[in-house]
This record gives sequence, structure tokens and C-alpha cells, in this order.
Amino acid sequence: MLLINEWRYLMRQPLLWLACIILPCIAYLFAVGIGSIDTLAGKHLQALHMTLMMMCLPLLSGALAPLVFLRDQTNDMAELILVTPQSTFYRLFNRLLILFLVCAGLLLLSFFIMWLLLSQTYGFQLSLLTLALWDFALMALPACAFFSALACCLAQRFTSSVVIYATFCSAWLVYIMLASMTGSPMLAGSTITSPWLFESMRLLDPFGNTALLALYKNPEASIYGDWIFYLNRLAYCLLAAGLFYTSLKLKPYTAKHVPALADSDLRSQSSQAYQFVGATPSATNQLLHLTYLSITTLLKQRLSQLILVGWSLLMMNEILSGIDYAEPLSVLKPTSLDAFNRISDDVLPLLGSFLVLFWSWQLCWRNRQTAMAELISAAPVRSGVILCSQVIALGTMILLLILFTSLAGFIAETLANSEIQLMQYLSQLGKAALSLLLLSAIFTAFHNIFRSPLVAVACCVAILVMKFTPISGSLGLTHTLWNIAASPLQPADAFWGSEQSLSVYWPFMTFWLVFTTTLIYMAMQWSHRTASFMNHRRWKLSISSSLLLVISLGTGLNLHSNIIAERPLMSSDMREQRRFDYEQQYSNWAAVAQPVISHIDAKVDIFPLSGNAEFTLIYTLENHTEQAIDSLLIGHYSASPLNELSL
Repeated sequence: MLLINEWRYLMRQPLLWLACIILPCIAYLFAVGIGSIDTLAGKHLQALHMTLMMMCLPLLSGALAPLVFLRDQTNDMAELILVTPQSTFYRLFNRLLILFLVCAGLLLLSFFIMWLLLSQTYGFQLSLLTLALWDFALMALPACAFFSALACCLAQRFTSSVVIYATFCSAWLVYIMLASMTGSPMLAGSTITSPWLFESMRLLDPFGNTALLALYKNPEASIYGDWIFYLNRLAYCLLAAGLFYTSLKLKPYTAKHVPALADSDLRSQSSQAYQFVGATPSATNQLLHLTYLSITTLLKQRLSQLILVGWSLLMMNEILSGIDYAEPLSVLKPTSLDAFNRISDDVLPLLGSFLVLFWSWQLCWRNRQTAMAELISAAPVRSGVILCSQVIALGTMILLLILFTSLAGFIAETLANSEIQLMQYLSQLGKAALSLLLLSAIFTAFHNIFRSPLVAVACCVAILVMKFTPISGSLGLTHTLWNIAASPLQPADAFWGSEQSLSVYWPFMTFWLVFTTTLIYMAMQWSHRTASFMNHRRWKLSISSSLLLVISLGTGLNLHSNIIAERPLMSSDMREQRRFDYEQQYSNWAAVAQPVISHIDAKVDIFPLSGNAEFTLIYTLENHTEQAIDSLLIGHYSASPLNELSL
């Protein structure tokens, strides 16, 4: 009966339904987007299972654990629950079992989705279904039991959701680092840094991945594991049982009691002279004080401190894993350019955007969460001052991220004997910081404009989805402005640097600066000192906001016209259709005799300041057929017009 009640409670939690949507979607993306590490279907399927578990299971268990184990404390019902006629063993066992069943059920559904997708590629094979069930039984179930027992132990000892989140995020991050250092083929650029570490992970891997990957080196070895793998799974089953037994014996952690002030101390404080505080301090002092308060609020959180430390380790690991990568038979001396190319286009903007969203949500909805929204709304401080303090605080946190990234890059380059180029630190990290700052300002504006945190977060998540996923391309939205708060920069190389696309950087960033400024100004006018109350000017445009909006639209239209003039915007479907129409229109030329180019003389004038180039090309044509040629089919790139053509 208690197990059914636990399930009914979880069924009413939005986080569970969100996990039921996200995990199968991730499984689908992995099965469709991740290439095979081997030509065998079995190894392909098993590698997908490994990737899904190592990337998702710790985060899934950590996210659901507070809902299961800390719901009594969250709802202020702990005292009532403790006096009910239920043993601690019975209560904890049912909660551990429901968490285990939920995680295992979601993994089973994801494994089934992967099997279905691979069956479409390799055809139906009963052996693949058998392998999927074997992976679920011997890889997924012991891992689910271990993480569920670990969550139970942490909840019993600390009764804090922050501790659980931090522990599971740290475990996930540490495992990713160890996997990259033991040559996991699922992680790009990973290599075996130490043989003893690889052998140790064969026994200590919580998912059993390393023990199976060791067998992949032998093409005749079975993918169903060896004695080391089975010993590893048995050890984690016993460890899960030991953690659960330990959680039954643990007592909750209690903070040190702070004694109350003595009567003499109270009398000494009451005798102090009263200091007058002005009711309307200057806006500058308010801005400085609110900014300092916001920054210290974020930095004093243990979770933020762990994030900064984990961020540094992750960046250093990413740089070290591929800084000296080179194609076969080539020689590479790594530099700072190679180091930051590893993170500046994917890891840094993606994870930085999620951190900015998390911190902006914490700052902007802190007043409502602490039941201080009504007091703040009656305080003599302008909405613009509060909003600017939030933006400045987020900018400070972004600068800290960039600083920790610089330190991680410097340490990684030192370990890899790389050539340190300080200008690369300034240029690449500066561009990333500007993009994150604009994104943080946009998120802050949304949090202040909307009264519902769910609506505000949904808008912010929609921005990240359009920015970092191929959904915009699938919908035919190919405009470069869908890369919100960024510009279409190409990765810098050792020869050209960033000159290939640097000319378009500032036009795009100028537009986003103007747009973000307009959005922030409108949020100042539409919010009332906090995101919880209605403003009578809400959704109304003043003369100044209308002027800023017109300037933003004008800047965007000018940028759009320049993009169209330089290159037509087409989706992948439009390009395929254009190629199909071309082949249909000129299909009769396939049987017409045409010459071949035997020599090209080229004269190229490059004008870097204006961004133009003029080509004078002389083609020498030869007729290798036995027919006389009286007509030619000449094609050219549509974005580069032909000024003159002669034969």
C-alpha cells in the first residue's frame, strides 16, 4: 500500500513527466545522431546503451531523489510521518524501491527505442533484442540500485536537496572525466592516459562500461562480458545493499546550536545610538548595494561554488583531451588557438547558457521564493535599478566563469607543453563572454516581464532550443539571426585566424546589443520592482520604447538585407529542391558533347578593407569527343555575379 502511495505522489510531480519526455527523446537523438564505433550491430547497440547511462542516469537519479526521499521535509510533514506506526526500514525501502523502479523503467523504455531504431538500419535481429535485455539486466539494474541507495543514504544524513544535487552532479562530472582519461570511444578525443587507471576502472566503473570496452580490443571476444565484468556488477549490487543498510543507521546532520544573546549583550545593543537612514537613497548607492547583495547571494551558495570548481575541471579536461590532435602523418605543435577551439564553439556557449539561465532564475525569482516580494514592491527603489543590478550580477558571474576557464586553459596548456598566446585568451573568451552577457540580459528581461516563472523559463528554454538544436533548420528557419545573441563565426585557424568571418561579427553583435537594450528598457517599464506584480503600463509602448523598438527593427532589417544581398537563405529542403529542379531543367544536356577544362589562368585582386575580391579567370577548353561543339552549358554560383563572359 505504501508503495502505491509513493507512486501516486510521484505521478503528480511535473518533474517525473518531464523526465518521461526528455529521456526517450535523448535516446532517440543518440540512436539517430551518434555514429557506430564498430560495424557490428551488437557493439553499436551496446555503445548506445553505455552512452545513455553515463550521460543521463546520474542526473536522472539526482533530480528525482529529493522528490522521493525529502518530500516530508519539503512539505513540513517530517514530524507527523515519524510518529506514524511504520518502521524506518519499511518507509525507506519503499521509497528506494520506487526510485529504483522509475529509473529502471525509463531506461528500459529508452533501450527499447534504441533497439527499434537500430532494427530499421540492420533489420530485425533477435540477438539485438536479447542483447538489449541483457544490458538492461546486468548494466542498468545494478547502476540504478547503486544510485538509488546512494540517494537514500545522502537524504538520511543531510536532509538537503542541494547536497543531493551537488553530489550527483559531481559524480557525473568526475565519471565523464575518468571516461575521457580511459579512452572511452563515446567521448570525442578521449585517450588512455594511464594503463593502471584503465585497469582500475574495469573494476570500479559503476556502469561496467570499461570492463566491456576492454573486450572490444579483441575482435573474437564476447560482448557479454568476462569474469571482471560480472565481478564488477556483483560488487555494485552488494555496495547498494551496504549503502541502504548504512542509511538505516544514520542520524540526520544537525547544525551547531548558536546560543542566544545574554541579557547584558541585549542591554549593550539597546544602548547604542540610533542612526538615521534616509528613506530615498541615491539610485547609485541602491544599485551598488543590490548588485553586491545579488553577487554574494550567488557566491555563498555551495552549489555555485561546486559549479565553478566543476566548470574548471571540465574545461581543463576538454582542452587536454584534444589539444594535440592531428590528422595521420601530420605534425602539430599545439597552441592556445587549438586549446580554445576545443571549447569556444560548443562546450563553453552551451553549458554557459544553461548556467546563465539557472542563475538568472535564482536572482529574478528570489523575492517570491523568500516571501519578500510584497515588501520589495513597496520599497523606494525603481524597477530599473533592480533589473540593472541583476544584469550586472550575472555579468560578474560570467566574468568569473571566463576567469576560471582561462585558468583551466593555462593549466592544460602548461601540462600539454602548448605555446601560450595571450591574444587568443582575450579574443576567443571575450567573444564568448559578450554572447553570454547578452543572453543573460535577455533572460533577465523575460523573468521581469512575465508574472509566471513557468512562462519565463519556457521562453528562455525555447531560445536555447532554437539556438543549440537542429530544430530551427528542420522547421526551415535558416536565418542566421536564429542563433540568438551570437554571430556566425567560423572557428579560427592558424593561417587566417578569425579573418574568415570576423567582418560579420560586429554587425551581428551590434544588432543584438541594440535589441537587448530595447528589451531591457521595455522590461523596466513593464515590471513593478519585481516579477510578481502587474504594472498599469504593462504591454504599452511609450515614445522612448517605441523609438528604441524602431531602431532595433531598422538595424535588423538592414542586417537582413545585407545578408540576402550577399547570399540567398535556403533550408536543406530548398537546396535539395533547387538541385532537383536544375537537374530536371538541364537533363537533356547529359547527352550533349561538352569540352573539359585542361588549364586555368587566374588573376585575383583581394580588397580586405571592403571585403571584396575580383577574379579574372581564363579557362582552356579541350574537346575530347568526336563531335563538333556548338553550344556550352555554363553554370556559376548565384551569389557571385558574372560581370563579363567571352569565348
